[in-house]
Amino acid sequence: MWDTQPETLRQLVADRQKPGLRVLEVGSWCGHSTEIIGKVVKASDGKMICVDWWRGGDDRITRVNLLRNGYKMFWRRIVKSRLVDTVIPIRGKSGDVLPLLKDKQFDIIFLDGDHRYNGIKADIKQAKRLIKSSGTIFGHDCEGKPGKANIDFLDSHKNEDFVDGKHCGVIMAVAEEFKNYDLINNFWVVKGG
Repeated sequence: MWDTQPETLRQLVADRQKPGLRVLEVGSWCGHSTEIIGKVVKASDGKMICVDWWRGGDDRITRVNLLRNGYKMFWRRIVKSRLVDTVIPIRGKSGDVLPLLKDKQFDIIFLDGDHRYNGIKADIKQAKRLIKSSGTIFGHDCEGKPGKANIDFLDSHKNEDFVDGKHCGVIMAVAEEFKNYDLINNFWVVKGG
């Protein structure tokens, strides 16, 4: 995240704050977004479940593991931010973990894991099952909506992580799964209820 995105993320969660807030984050990596969301969750005396396998994308596993330990960096940030009693990490791929979670238990679900079409589409489908009827699902890295001018480009690159400043898979999957959604500073937002 860059520029004003951390504040946008904080505000998206703070606007939905309530006592006992329950949040699911899919894709935590080094914990930057977790720290931002977790502080709001902690202030509401809530809990935040973070699902990640902490190894990076499938195409970068070897390089990431050689350079750093994502989980170690994540947990160090959680400890430093005093969120140990708020954040509950679950280590595994979202496709393996999310089906194990109980329906309609989260007030907020934040998706920022796999940006490729099949990965984000599967995460969205699970999020729809896991969100309370009054909850909000939102995610990161949606740089626009599909239209006549860009649909061929988006479709041809939807199975890649990031091409020419676009997360094509995210843009395509969000548009297919939701008729109505807002775009706010590269976050897509679907309000429940």
